[in-house]
Amino acid sequence: VNDNNDVEITWLLDTEGQIKTLNMNRGESLTNLDSGKSFNTGFASEMSYIDTDVITSAFSYYYQIASLDSCDAATNSEPGKTILLKGTGSLDLNNQLEWTPFEIGYGTISEYNILRVDAGIPSVITTVPATESSYIEIVPSDVAPSPEGVCYRIQALYDLALPDSTINNLNSLSNTVCLTPPSRIFVPTAFRPNGLNKEFKPVIMFPNYDNYQMIILNRWGEIVFESTNPDLGWDGFHKNELAPQGVYAFMIQMQNTAGQIIEEKGSVLLLR
Repeated sequence: VNDNNDVEITWLLDTEGQIKTLNMNRGESLTNLDSGKSFNTGFASEMSYIDTDVITSAFSYYYQIASLDSCDAATNSEPGKTILLKGTGSLDLNNQLEWTPFEIGYGTISEYNILRVDAGIPSVITTVPATESSYIEIVPSDVAPSPEGVCYRIQALYDLALPDSTINNLNSLSNTVCLTPPSRIFVPTAFRPNGLNKEFKPVIMFPNYDNYQMIILNRWGEIVFESTNPDLGWDGFHKNELAPQGVYAFMIQMQNTAGQIIEEKGSVLLLR
């Protein structure tokens, strides 16, 4: 999977064969391969193609090259399968990564590199055995997440033992996954408009301000303050006058970094 989240496929071809046509077949399983790109000319000992009709963030794909010779005899390559990486962020910055194993005909995987991607540049943070398909990173305190979060890729290192030759030190990359911790809302229990804590406003860890709304009601159920701006708190005033001292109910709702709607309800004491 390349940096554009497309799949790059490379295959070797015996050009001495009387090849008439090639088909690049693709599917989410080996039993359901669809015919994709066809090649009728330009055959070479090494060929490649970039498949843009894929969703590499959601699916792992099998690929197989099928050929027909001048006698219409069919020959299929060994299949290969891309790596699908998924992950989950947590409040304690322990990022859970899980991936589908890389598969390639004639290939032997030696290990997986776990890559952290910063400003588009990947770097190896650790290496795990070929038998592993998950990893938890405790994100170091000196790692500053981008707006998209902490981003990762998986790199499979492998060798090919072909019938007539051996190719070493090859690698295949997964899609990129960016993880952000789920948002959390913290609210004060009291505030004093004429004191140090002059307004009621939530503190949001790892904010995502989509679909944000805060409503504050008095004891009779009347809305005394409403806002869709997370930077705007209640200063204690209602209808241009300082509201009476007492307990007020609040409801705060927003969409967190995982795309889920979270809600915080409670009460706050206004002191005068």
